Amino acid sequence: MAHSKSSSATACHLLAAVAISLSPVAAAQQSGSQVIDQVSIEEEASCYQLDLKFNVLVSYLRHFPLTQGKDLYIRLQLAPAPERDARLIRERRAIALPQEITTPLVTLVYKGDADEGPTLVLHYSEAQQFSVQQGKDFRSLSIQFGLPIDHCIASPTMGAE
Repeated sequence: MAHSKSSSATACHLLAAVAISLSPVAAAQQSGSQVIDQVSIEEEASCYQLDLKFNVLVSYLRHFPLTQGKDLYIRLQLAPAPERDARLIRERRAIALPQEITTPLVTLVYKGDADEGPTLVLHYSEAQQFSVQQGKDFRSLSIQFGLPIDHCIASPTMGAE
């Protein structure tokens, strides 16, 4: 009988140790598996709006080139994250684009490991005119692109919330 109690106690300790060691993994999964949570693209008359929703607070700092190009680099500042999420902020990841509509946007890459800080890199099949706006919730970013961009920005429904 003493052996049975000892085995039960050992099993309980082992179960508790496993539960404790797995708890950070469960918390990390709940916080999201990547920095960008959601990507959507809308089209209106050859004008496109790319909306990105982040799992962390984000501030848009600047972009280059300023108005047009085949590549667009967007420099970001992300809010400090708990240590368990810091790895996500520093990673480099190609972001899947919605396939519902065809756009000139070929690739979208998040470079958390860039020397100058977190950067989004958008690569287009041909040069585009573009604009970038910070979301009001500081968890989103909106990028409009097309030719000519003046037509896109003037459109009353593009970017409407």
